[in-house]
Amino acid sequence: MVVLRRQNSSRALAKDKPIQCGKRPPDRDCVFQLLDQNRTASRSSHGLRLSQKKRIFEYSVCICRHLAPLHLLFRRAVEMTRFRLLWGHTHPRTVLATITLAITGGAFAAWLNLPLAWLLGSVVAVGLVAALGIRIGPDSPDLPPLARAIAIPLIGTGIGAGFTPAIVAEMPRWWITILALLIFLPVLHHLVYRLFLLSPHVSRPTAWYSAVPGGLVESIELGQAAGGDVQMMTMLHVLRMIACVVLVPFGLALVSGLDTASVVAGSDSASDLVWWRNVIEGVAITLAGVITGRFARLPAASFFGPLLVSAVCHASGLSSATISVWVIVAAQIVIGASLGARFEGISSSKLMLAIRLTMVSSVATYALGALFAWTLARLSGINAYAIFLAYAPGGIIEMSLIAMAMQLNPIFVSTHHLLRIMVAMVGMRLVHPKEHTLDPLHLGATPEEVSCEPDRSETEP
Repeated sequence: MVVLRRQNSSRALAKDKPIQCGKRPPDRDCVFQLLDQNRTASRSSHGLRLSQKKRIFEYSVCICRHLAPLHLLFRRAVEMTRFRLLWGHTHPRTVLATITLAITGGAFAAWLNLPLAWLLGSVVAVGLVAALGIRIGPDSPDLPPLARAIAIPLIGTGIGAGFTPAIVAEMPRWWITILALLIFLPVLHHLVYRLFLLSPHVSRPTAWYSAVPGGLVESIELGQAAGGDVQMMTMLHVLRMIACVVLVPFGLALVSGLDTASVVAGSDSASDLVWWRNVIEGVAITLAGVITGRFARLPAASFFGPLLVSAVCHASGLSSATISVWVIVAAQIVIGASLGARFEGISSSKLMLAIRLTMVSSVATYALGALFAWTLARLSGINAYAIFLAYAPGGIIEMSLIAMAMQLNPIFVSTHHLLRIMVAMVGMRLVHPKEHTLDPLHLGATPEEVSCEPDRSETEP
């Protein structure tokens, strides 16, 4: 009888598996079942006390999960404030080597007196090393997200500091260029789309979403859902922005004779303010702008949020703080290095194809932009070079920096680029992707995408 009791008790304990309460808080039955299991374990022999402790631990865990919402909220708050989320997985030696390489390239470009030297020099230096696959430090050139997250709001604050009452009085004259932008963008999109389709190695979804003049992240996501080549779309968009940064300053310097090699507007002194008050005001405006941009869900919120808050504060006379020249130079180096680091892991054949397509589309884009700029300058009286920069499909930050270097109106340029991104994002959703992904003749598909096997979906049951 004793043996039978031991066997029955062991079988009963074998069936008593730990109860999985799931992610949601347990109900009362779950707790009572655990109590019954604890009582069963307590009646067993002395060798089963370890299992009893396990049951008590599981009971305590289920009780604690009643506070699951507060626990998850606290855990998420801790995770969001962790420094590693902003730093990423980049090794500190890689970051130091990348910054050193970018500074070297920028200093060499400044010594050559090139347009927008610190930005272009860092892009070329870091991009060349990344494309060749050369390791600097433990990894290829790279910067953590924290560096760009600090640099971009500072540039927005610096641009907004130039918002004066004279610019406010000039804004009603912009209506004609804003209306013309609504015509320019669809024409440019269709033109570049047709040029990309001239290559037999570019499919229709890839060509369509690569030709979108704005919204890099959104267009790549929609293109991936439509079956496009993600790597090719990324290269074409990045090369489009880099081509604008490299070619536009050189072109404007040759045509206009304006000085584009100077550093963007800034201040080495604190004007009429004590330096520490200038720093406090600048940091406060930048932080308030980032928070405002996030809550308002603006495109490029970390740039346009500080720009808008800084513009309001300076136009109303609440602040006269300026951003130092060296802060703007450091921001240019960081942005240039982050752009150049995107060339890592690109095959030579795909890179050469993307470069050829970018050069052809850039010629068509700048020719169309010059035509619109010349026409609108005659009609509105606005500077033609400012209109050309406002219509150039480059990065908002980079084009605004070029406008500041050329002593043009960066508010005019950044406002039109904001509208360009909004129109591009809305246009991608208004035009259904299916009419560009359905390609029964495979006119834009690569040879690997075309299948010679018959479609058996209709013949087979």
